[in-house]
Amino acid sequence: MAYLLDSDVFIQAKNLHYGFDFCPAFWDWLLAANARGEVFSIGRVRDELVAGADSLADWAKARNPGFFVEPDAQTLPLLARVSQWTLTQNYEPAAINTFLQVADYYLVSQALARRYVVVTHEFREGLMAVWGSRCAMTWLAVPELLRASNAKPWADSNDSERFDVYNGLLLAAHWDAAIDVELIAVAPGGAVIPSHRLSGEALATLGWRDTLVVKLSAEHEPYLGWHRERVFQS
Repeated sequence: MAYLLDSDVFIQAKNLHYGFDFCPAFWDWLLAANARGEVFSIGRVRDELVAGADSLADWAKARNPGFFVEPDAQTLPLLARVSQWTLTQNYEPAAINTFLQVADYYLVSQALARRYVVVTHEFREGLMAVWGSRCAMTWLAVPELLRASNAKPWADSNDSERFDVYNGLLLAAHWDAAIDVELIAVAPGGAVIPSHRLSGEALATLGWRDTLVVKLSAEHEPYLGWHRERVFQS
């Protein structure tokens, strides 16, 4: 699986946790992952970063064309599809016009064309609003330790599902990893189901208890049901 990074991933990394001066290993990892064919971004994101005229702009300008990929013939039909989708969602005309002029339009289209996973903080921000900036399982209220966890993966979702905040949970980082690698699932009533692969000792170390319950809305269940049937039980 390969990932396509939005501009806010780079900007927040530089400004918050992975500045060039104290965490160069993060930026080295991005280059290594790109060389392995795992991480990319797009030309429109590069343009946004370069416009910042700072150290991140210099970093973006130094990257080879294989990092910030441009639209190809495979992308062109998807641009039309994404544009048409926006017109059917009852968005304000000004919002549609803005979307079609910024990098997000190309990011989504190129991800669909290549079946890449989009990495952006925008979905996380939506989940932060839904869950009140707390982990859905533990109610941990430390935003820096919370991750946006998809239930139905981007590659398997349709256009509306990809942007639906109910297609995901806001989780503490270790629980986000656990649901991503099929070690936990969420039952229809919100009970957390551990995999048999997790020992009692491992569960205790993770902080699991049989009273963990996620307060779900009805809109969550189609996605969490998909995860239980297609991912967790596979």
